[in-house]
Amino acid sequence: MTEAHDPSSPFHAGERHWQAAIGQRDAVEAMGRRMIRDHMPEQHQAFFALLPAVVIGLLDEQGHPWATALCGPPGFAWAPDAHTLQLDAHLSEGDPAASGWRDGVQAGLLGLQHHTRRRNRLNGTLVLDEAGRATIGVRQSFGNCPRYIEPRECTVDPLWRAENAPVASAWQAGELAPVAREVIRRSDTFFIASSSPAATSEDLATLANSEGLDVSHRGGPAGFVQVAQDQQGQATLSWPDFPGNRMFNTLGNIQVQPRVGLLFLDVPTGGWLWLQGQARIATSGQGEAAQRRVEVRITQAWWRPGGPLRWRAHEAGDAGEAV
Repeated sequence: MTEAHDPSSPFHAGERHWQAAIGQRDAVEAMGRRMIRDHMPEQHQAFFALLPAVVIGLLDEQGHPWATALCGPPGFAWAPDAHTLQLDAHLSEGDPAASGWRDGVQAGLLGLQHHTRRRNRLNGTLVLDEAGRATIGVRQSFGNCPRYIEPRECTVDPLWRAENAPVASAWQAGELAPVAREVIRRSDTFFIASSSPAATSEDLATLANSEGLDVSHRGGPAGFVQVAQDQQGQATLSWPDFPGNRMFNTLGNIQVQPRVGLLFLDVPTGGWLWLQGQARIATSGQGEAAQRRVEVRITQAWWRPGGPLRWRAHEAGDAGEAV
């Protein structure tokens, strides 16, 4: 029996599907109504201003999500009020998400402070004024749990220039380039952008509160993302869906819209790896004990051998050592 949809719910059909699958539908609905706001509380407004980078999810002209990042000195992302986040930064030259940087489109934003393991999510509408200044008009704002985040320091290199690290394809005839495979193999973190089908709508008056674009963090021990080839010889990635906040924002989007974008920020080299693909969810078992695995058939891959972010190991009370 299909659940009747309440338009005031913060969750769409895909999210509700997975919440019901673990027997937590009512509990998660109540939690979501408390946690998910149409504005940023004061602590979220202050938090974004501390960050040297934010991850952003955008839809390209084909409606396919990309995950990428905006970088700048702390304070480049700041909130003039509870309903607006200003972004005094632009996508760098060659960023494959550039076609999604358009006025009036839906965007997902993730602020992650790695050394404190704090992360806040923000979904809304990207607005570009005539001078090119960017803001996000908040539609959803909520915090995420700190699980699966590797503590490390992140800073921006003010001398880095995009022209010194051109973006190149890491994908040919269905196969990932060796550098892309190596980055994935050693990564303990990546970011995934996903969307509901209605996220492409330009009619904000009819866009339900539960619809839009999300970008989220995924973490685990190095090697938790596996690379393989399917029966057609196409490169695929897969990883276990570890237990989280039970809202199933990403899996819910995949349930109704399989296109995703992935971003790997390579800690040893500073390089960036962007991927697009088609996702599916494999399950075994039932209820809360069910095991879920996400599989993505890759359709695009782009690699930049350097970037503006620098990473340092973090220890409490210590500045850390370069990694």
